[in-house]
Amino acid sequence: DLVDVAHALRGISHPSIALLEVAEGCPAWLLKSGALRFLKNTRQRDDLLETVELLLKACPSSSYQRLTESLRACASDYDVSRVVKNWFRRSVFPKPDINLDEAFVHVSDAASLDSLGLEFRNCSATYRLEAIAGVAMFFRCRAPCGEYVTHLRRADNDGMWEYAGTHSFRNAPTPISARQFAKQRMRDSGVVVAREDRELPKLWQPVERICYPASGALDEWFFDQP
Repeated sequence: DLVDVAHALRGISHPSIALLEVAEGCPAWLLKSGALRFLKNTRQRDDLLETVELLLKACPSSSYQRLTESLRACASDYDVSRVVKNWFRRSVFPKPDINLDEAFVHVSDAASLDSLGLEFRNCSATYRLEAIAGVAMFFRCRAPCGEYVTHLRRADNDGMWEYAGTHSFRNAPTPISARQFAKQRMRDSGVVVAREDRELPKLWQPVERICYPASGALDEWFFDQP
């Protein structure tokens, strides 16, 4: 009665009862992809099926047929993770559900996030899965003093967005003026902005500007120095 299962098992050198249980829960397209040979148990099968459904939502260019072809192509090296990662590199991120002005440009897809990480020489691209899942967002922050990367995060899709920082090229110290610019815009948009550990109270910020010019010092203090 299970023709697709029987056909898939013919390609397995050492079939087992456990593998039969895995195969019986596979849809026809997955059985035809050749993926059965690198599924060790029903949990892996269910993870793959749920991942595919999420991938279909996140990647407009995907389809069952195209995914079947991709899985079939990787069947020889038993590396399903490579296929999934490659497809998620084409994903589109959820649209922002907060209102920000034109100074903040949303990084809207995985390809753009990869480019952002290369441009700023930082780890933005490692947050790809969080961005796809809707618990992280990245923006190009066009502050008056330059362009930076602003990162937001939240615990789940129903949670409040939290400000996670504004970062410079190669994660160099970000000027105080840029940080204050980003945080004020975030507060105005309803984003939770917690006090940063490295940020001093206003009374002490003049000292910071003098002692640590990389963090946003007023250059005129140093013009006449030998």
